[in-house]
Amino acid sequence: ENEGGKLTTTGRLVSSWINHFCVCFVLCRYMKVPLAVCEDRDPKGLYRKVREGKIKGFTGIDAPYEEPSHPEITLDVHHAATGEEKSPQETAEELLNYLEANGFLESERGELR
Repeated sequence: ENEGGKLTTTGRLVSSWINHFCVCFVLCRYMKVPLAVCEDRDPKGLYRKVREGKIKGFTGIDAPYEEPSHPEITLDVHHAATGEEKSPQETAEELLNYLEANGFLESERGELR
């Protein structure tokens, strides 16, 4: 909020996102990310710990993972046209665009870019 008690553009975005947070979680979404990319992007080192045997039952490594058969949205870590890896920011932008286009999120993000 600004000093006048009105929400800033960022505040409105966050408020709108929070209002729809529960709706977003019930969407059937699928992050199509190769295991190697998950391991490279792992800030907590969980995959390393699994490989070292410190964690058991980790989905996709020593516990099965099945891709959803009909997700509402699939977020692929690679660009379809070039095969190049997308940044996490590009993937987040894709999700936000989907949520806006389908009425789950109201936003004035144009001012934030």
